[in-house]
Amino acid sequence: MIKPTNLLQAFRSLSVSVPSFSCITAVYLAALCNISFWNTVHGFIPFKAENLIFYTVLAIILLCIYALAFNILTVRYVGKPVAVLLILLSGTSSYFMDTFGVHIDRSMLVNVMLTDWKEASDFLTLPLFVHVLFFALLPALLIMSVNIKRLPFKRELLRRVIFGAGCLVIGCSCFGIQYKSITSFFRSHGEVRSLITPVNCISAGVP
Repeated sequence: MIKPTNLLQAFRSLSVSVPSFSCITAVYLAALCNISFWNTVHGFIPFKAENLIFYTVLAIILLCIYALAFNILTVRYVGKPVAVLLILLSGTSSYFMDTFGVHIDRSMLVNVMLTDWKEASDFLTLPLFVHVLFFALLPALLIMSVNIKRLPFKRELLRRVIFGAGCLVIGCSCFGIQYKSITSFFRSHGEVRSLITPVNCISAGVP
C-alpha cells in the first residue's frame, strides 16, 4: 500500500519544466474541474460522430487558454501559490456546479456573501468534504510538492515565449476551423460561460 508520505516524497523528487507544468495543470482543470461545462455542452450538442470536430476543437482551445495562462503566471515565488489558489477555487466551485447545477456569476457571489451561517452549514456535508479533498486539497498539495525546473534566464524566457506562441497559434487555428459553430453556440447559450472554472470565479469577483 502506498503511503501519502511516500507519494509526497515522490512528487518532491519530480522535476518538471514550466511548459510541462502548464500542460498538466491545464489538462486537470479542463477535464476534471469543468465537468458541468462539458455536460451542459453535451445537453445542447450531443456527443456523436458529426460533432466530434466541434468537441475536439473546443477542448484544444480550452487547454491552450489554460496552458498559456499558467505559462505566464508561473514565475518564481509566485507561480505555485497562484496555481494553488486557482486549483482550490476550481476544485471547490466544481462541487456546487456538479451537484446543484449552480452557475457562478456576480449575482451568485452576492448571494453567497449574504448567506448566514445556518444556511451555509446545510451545505457542509460529507460529499462536499470528499470532493474538496480529492479535487482541490490533494491536487494543491501535489502542486506545492513538485519541483519546477527552470533554465538560465534567457533560455527560459525563449522556451516560454516559444511555448506561449505555440499555444496562441494552435488555439487561434482551432478557433478558425470552427469559428461559426463556436461563436454561434456561445451566442445562443451565453450562460454556459459561467460554467467555465476558474474563469467564472475570477470574473464574478472582478468589479
